[in-house]
Amino acid sequence: MSVRNRDSTDKVLAQCAALSTGNDVVLSANFWREYHCPLGCGGCCYAFTLDYLPKEWDAFSALYPEVAGAGKARMVRKKKIMSIFPQKKKMCGFLDEIHGACLIHKSNPLSCELELIKVKRIKEKVYLTKAPYARAWAMKTIEGNSIQCSFSTFSEKQLFHNDIPALGRLLRWANYFNIATHLPDILQAIQVAYDVGRFTRMSFDAQV
Repeated sequence: MSVRNRDSTDKVLAQCAALSTGNDVVLSANFWREYHCPLGCGGCCYAFTLDYLPKEWDAFSALYPEVAGAGKARMVRKKKIMSIFPQKKKMCGFLDEIHGACLIHKSNPLSCELELIKVKRIKEKVYLTKAPYARAWAMKTIEGNSIQCSFSTFSEKQLFHNDIPALGRLLRWANYFNIATHLPDILQAIQVAYDVGRFTRMSFDAQV
């Protein structure tokens, strides 16, 4: 998602569409990598819309009642979502610009959870992977340094605490907007791969 396109729903629905059953989708071997966000960064916390499905918004409001009044209902593809719109500044209003921390991290938007989980179209296939930012050199931490996203080997903790929940949440968005995707099969395949300890590339063919 570009900084000029500040609507996070566009990003999420584009990911759902790319992972639709009409496309050939590949779960990349790089998906299994663990990514690391260094403390005090905040480099990717730009001022995008913070978007929630109605049930997600209920959970957010329960955790952060003091800011729930900032949410506005809007219709996207004839479906109601709740959004907090960005202020007229570069960075997110919920970024602690002293410590580089997210002030609503316990219930942040799906688009934030998917930052380093990428959906990429390469020629005739769509790849679900993990990857650094293409223009990372242009992104700066709160202290003005280059961001330092890094990747290592498989992490069971990240798989179950972030990756599977994030994809499950993406599936709920797809279902809410009536987009049939490969995500149910992908999530099942991820569980099977974990059970047998084979963290490899997988293919999901388009369904006619």
